[in-house]
Amino acid sequence: MKYEFDIAHCQVCLYVPEAEGSFPVIWLPCQKSQGENVFALLQQKCVLACVTGMNWNDDLSPWPAPRLFASSQDFGGKASAFLSLLSHHILPAMEAQLSFSVDARGIAGYSMAGLFALYSIYHTDLFSSAASVSGSLWFDGWVEYALSHSFSVSSPYLYLSLGQKEHRARNARMARVKRCTQALADAWQTPLILHPGGHFQDPELRLAQGIDALTLYLSSQ
Repeated sequence: MKYEFDIAHCQVCLYVPEAEGSFPVIWLPCQKSQGENVFALLQQKCVLACVTGMNWNDDLSPWPAPRLFASSQDFGGKASAFLSLLSHHILPAMEAQLSFSVDARGIAGYSMAGLFALYSIYHTDLFSSAASVSGSLWFDGWVEYALSHSFSVSSPYLYLSLGQKEHRARNARMARVKRCTQALADAWQTPLILHPGGHFQDPELRLAQGIDALTLYLSSQ
C-alpha cells in the first residue's frame, strides 16, 4: 500500500508492506525518484516513510557553512527547524494512517540526509536507530559536535557506510569524509561498511542495505 501527502513544503510517501501485523517504521528524507526503488530493494519488511521536497543544503545542515562549489548554495543550517516539522507535524500525520501503533522507529539518509539522520538522534528520542549511508560527515564541525554531545536515546543502533573511493573527492572538505566517518565509527564502536565505488554509485541499493540493517535490529528488540 502507498499513501501520499503534501505537508508544508514537503511531499511524503508512505510505503506499507502487503502483510498483516505491525512493522518498524523507517523515515527516509530522500530524492523524489528514490523511495519506490529503495522499497522494492528491501529484503526486510518495514514501513518506509519517504520525505521529499526539502532544500538539501538548508533543511538538512545542522548549522550554516560555506558552499562547497562556486555554483552551489551556502548551507543554511536549518536542520533544527526541519526536524521540528518532521517530528511535530509530518510524522504524526503519516503514522496516523497506519493500522497499528508504532513502537519501533528509525531514520536513514544518503549524503546530507545521512548527516541529518545522525543529527536527529541527538535532538529527539523518536528514533532508536539511524543509518548514515555515504553521509556528509565531513561537514564542518560535525565530528567535534558529535563527540562532545550525548544522544537523546540510550544506546541507539547506528549504521555507517561509505563508498571506498569517496575520500578521493577533489573538493578538500569532501575528501575528509572517510577520516571523519571512521573517527565516529571508532568512537561509537560500530562497524563502517565500505561499498565499491564513489559517492554516486548504487545509492538506492546502499540505502536499502542500511534500512534492512535498521529493520533487523528494531525487529529483534
